[in-house]
Amino acid sequence: MSEAALTNNGFMLRQLGPDDLDWLAEVSSEAYPGRIKDWAGFAEGIMMMLRNPQMACLRTENAFLFAGLQRFFYDPGLIVGKTVHFASYGAAPFEIVTLARAGLIWAFDKGAVEFEFDSITGVDFGPLVKWLTGSKFEERRVYQVRSADVRAYH
Repeated sequence: MSEAALTNNGFMLRQLGPDDLDWLAEVSSEAYPGRIKDWAGFAEGIMMMLRNPQMACLRTENAFLFAGLQRFFYDPGLIVGKTVHFASYGAAPFEIVTLARAGLIWAFDKGAVEFEFDSITGVDFGPLVKWLTGSKFEERRVYQVRSADVRAYH
């Protein structure tokens, strides 16, 4: 991960590892009570993401983010970064911003032309996208951000 991606706003930011599995389960169960139905599948999925070089697996003290790269067989030069899984103890808004910015920069450093903030869990990323780009977005489930639009990336 690049130095730019690990730059943070006073929060300790580090890559996740297998030793974080219990902590990830605890945070996820608090953030999404009753939503995880298959804990063995959860653990298996986490371990697959931790081993995948196309994933950024990051945490702070109270939050974590898994971001990934999507490549397309029909256009090998097209790379899109995406949020895959994120959660926090409580709100931890500044830690989520730190993690989202690090994931976005990681994806752009890996050649992504855009990054999708997917709010399938009901979190509205509009304010974060506005902070990153200076643009106003209407509330929706997925926000697409191009590297050229991100003020903090230049």
